[in-house]
Amino acid sequence: MELKACVLALENCLEVMTGFAFDSIEIRSDSRYVTDNVSNAKFVWPKAKWHSKDGKPILNVEIWKDLCREIQRLGVRIEFQWVKGHAKDEHNKAVDKAAKTSAKSALKDPLSFVIVRRKRTKQKTKIGSVGIVGQCVGIRIVTSEYLRTQKVVKYRYEVISEDSIDFEKIDIAYSEHFMRDAHSYLVQFNDVPGNTRILDVIEEIDAKPKI
Repeated sequence: MELKACVLALENCLEVMTGFAFDSIEIRSDSRYVTDNVSNAKFVWPKAKWHSKDGKPILNVEIWKDLCREIQRLGVRIEFQWVKGHAKDEHNKAVDKAAKTSAKSALKDPLSFVIVRRKRTKQKTKIGSVGIVGQCVGIRIVTSEYLRTQKVVKYRYEVISEDSIDFEKIDIAYSEHFMRDAHSYLVQFNDVPGNTRILDVIEEIDAKPKI
């Protein structure tokens, strides 16, 4: 992950640059997610309790916090510059090669624990594909990930109500309610597109596939 790579770079830069005098550090990344959001992580998101403008929980909060701590610890100007990935930048090519090598021999634990179950529909996950109008609908939980900072669960779900116009679509929603992976529920959504929330779990339902 590009964000974690920036944290590790700052954690180790003092050791690598021992004996050199410097008053600024430049980090180049081909991830807009990183370069466009450093200021948000430092000044905006913490004040909003790590939620976006539309109320959606920010992901990778612990890593963003680590990055902010490293920036403060170093006490020098740190600039983040976006570079086009897989272009002619020799440094970007070297980093990409190192990342692929590292991925083949990962030694550390995953950054977050995500429970995953096999989906039944052939459709792919598409954020915003399910229309959110406060409806009650049957869903099946495909993946779940607890976000500790916001104290909510991020669910990837598939719609199983055959009378719904969104039948078999797969989308993302957040909720304070805990549901078990691979189980099906009748739930009520909110009516705020862009910040999909499951407001209530009405009941667990039997949704065995037809034979």
